Amino acid sequence: MAEFAKYRDMHDIEHLLKHYGRQNFSGRYRNPDIDTSKTGADYNLAPDRGNYRKTLKYLREKLQEISPKQRRDGVKMCDWVVTLPKPSGGRRIDEKQFFRESYQFLKDRYGSKSGLGEDVVLSAYVHKDEGGQPHMHFAFLPVLERDGKKAFCARDLIDKAELKSIHTELEAHLVSHGICHPGDIVSGVTKAQGGNRTVAQLKADRDRTREESRWDADRDDRDRGGSRWGD
Repeated sequence: MAEFAKYRDMHDIEHLLKHYGRQNFSGRYRNPDIDTSKTGADYNLAPDRGNYRKTLKYLREKLQEISPKQRRDGVKMCDWVVTLPKPSGGRRIDEKQFFRESYQFLKDRYGSKSGLGEDVVLSAYVHKDEGGQPHMHFAFLPVLERDGKKAFCARDLIDKAELKSIHTELEAHLVSHGICHPGDIVSGVTKAQGGNRTVAQLKADRDRTREESRWDADRDDRDRGGSRWGD
């Protein structure tokens, strides 16, 4: 239901920001699953940072303000891809409520840990134009505040404990708001695999092509599901 990635290269980040907002002005996309006739149904739950160039400028400004001496290969952006579950028995989950509360959960979680509030969020586009289940890209700054000091530190912000607990805590949040039922997000399979996969994700994987296909071959620039621990 949720997949994690982190990014170091500004060129890749620029292309991802363009992709999130569907700002490929040629109208041609590398991902063949994108149905441009449905792109108008996509929406962003985060504050409007402007087009991808302005969002990239916002990221650079925060980086300079918070960690001006960060290593060149340091992580500059993180992304949770949250997919709408498909419960068994034909029950439906309200899409807008699901993504709205998932956004609130992630915004509060990383806004609090960073000391930045909603300023930690770059964008949170919900994509409905790719076939399969709708999904949200929650892109944010990997900033952690400790003892009143802020720093870009994805390694400590998204550690093994975070990856293991986030599905359980997200499900609890959504259940408490009456949006999901227990087991919609966290299944027995999820627990056995350390919290990194869900029933909904297993069902959706067959249909949903990984959006960042341009970067799939370059695993050194990303962590997915806690495969290794870098910056």
